[in-house]
Amino acid sequence: SYGTQPGMKFYQSFLSEQLDLRKKKNPRFSLRAFAKIIEISPGQLSKLIHGKLEMSPAQATKIIEKLRPDEKDANHLLQDIHPLLGLKVVEPIITKSSLLAEDEFKLISDVSHFALLSLIRLKENSSNPLWISEKLGISNEAASGALKRLMRLGLVWRKNDRLERSSTPITTSKDIPSTAIKAYHKQNLNLAIEKIESTAVEDREYSAITMAIDPRKIKKAKKMIIEFTEKLSAELESNNPSEVYTLAVQLFPVTIRKKASKLEN
Repeated sequence: SYGTQPGMKFYQSFLSEQLDLRKKKNPRFSLRAFAKIIEISPGQLSKLIHGKLEMSPAQATKIIEKLRPDEKDANHLLQDIHPLLGLKVVEPIITKSSLLAEDEFKLISDVSHFALLSLIRLKENSSNPLWISEKLGISNEAASGALKRLMRLGLVWRKNDRLERSSTPITTSKDIPSTAIKAYHKQNLNLAIEKIESTAVEDREYSAITMAIDPRKIKKAKKMIIEFTEKLSAELESNNPSEVYTLAVQLFPVTIRKKASKLEN
């Protein structure tokens, strides 16, 4: 375990001593090399060590995953973020990279996780899985599992009876299989089919257009779709949200394109 110097938070002392230990073994070891191990930027690491940046739940999770501290030190790191966080209160935070990979896979492949993250912005936000299940129309078991997974990933945490969301952008590791992304989009398409029957027409908008296009403009079209969705999201996410919506835009070919010949001249 690591001691905490006066005026320093535990994670400052922990990271500083971890860096010093590596420098003793290899005098050429640098802060940049240490940052690469933890998978954060050298600038962020320097600010964390010198107390110029508060450690986020996502950063704590990454440090625990990569440095594998003992349970006591991992607990201290989490409690630096919030007194209620810790291995005794929350499900054991990630100590095995395989668990993180599985959680990331589940995150990107199950629409309920993104819905839950948006649900946190509602005024009546509650950390009770029963409330989550009722709002999203999923089972209590599914709600509880999604909540625990998001907490392990450092994306949400409990504060009193409410949930708070990390400002850390959602990213997934490079080895997340494309099947996870396909599963996510399939769920949204199936949900759209379900909602077209169960949602009043004034509360939804479905539109489709079939065009004859120049395939060389697909790259530009994708960029325009991304820009539109971001602009619309910024417009709709007011300071007083009361419902969670999903916008799904699909652009795909109807005609079957012939594959280019692989024969050489």
